[in-house]
Amino acid sequence: MGDAATDLKKQVTDYLATVFPETQGNEGWSLRVSMPFPQSWNGQPTPTVWYAYADRSSTQSPNGVEVSQAWATVTQEADPCRPLQLVWLQKGIVPLGFQGPGPSARQIFRWRGAVLGTGLP
Repeated sequence: MGDAATDLKKQVTDYLATVFPETQGNEGWSLRVSMPFPQSWNGQPTPTVWYAYADRSSTQSPNGVEVSQAWATVTQEADPCRPLQLVWLQKGIVPLGFQGPGPSARQIFRWRGAVLGTGLP
């Protein structure tokens, strides 16, 4: 990423940090921001859009993280002099699922063995 893109990503992240939803009773979430897309389409300048979501570590997935649904978008119009625009997609943080490495081959054999009654140690 060039300096201008890095500066814009920091601006978007800093902006989102000021509006990050309250997570009382659902603590541990950290702000995450998607990569920007698209910056141009068919050679024409278009708005740049980022999606805001959250993640947190979880005992259910020790090698991965729990991720949330996107809770907002931030748009920078093609004219960089225009202010960032925030659109709320939902209120608060809504868990989506877990992201991380899949099960090992040994775990798969154990599960298969348990189901078939031929368990491995």
